[in-house]
Amino acid sequence: EIISKTTAFLSTLGSYLIVSDIAKKVRNGKETDPYQRIMLGLSLCDILLSFFYVFLGTWMTPKETGWLWAVGNTASCSAQGFFFVFGG
Repeated sequence: EIISKTTAFLSTLGSYLIVSDIAKKVRNGKETDPYQRIMLGLSLCDILLSFFYVFLGTWMTPKETGWLWAVGNTASCSAQGFFFVFGG
């Protein structure tokens, strides 16, 4: 569980750096090529999936389930499901 949360955090961080690099180019008025736009889309989806599904993982599961580290409620579980479906 700890290893998956660590790798999910690193994946989210790496994708954030890609998004911020491309955003900086756009703010400076530079054009982006198709490869950068594809990487932007993939990185945004990776941020959603890595953060909401893997990193938050069991934390968003309702605590009534008795799962390890489950501290969420029904609303947090539903939000996680939403981002899993539309992010991944």
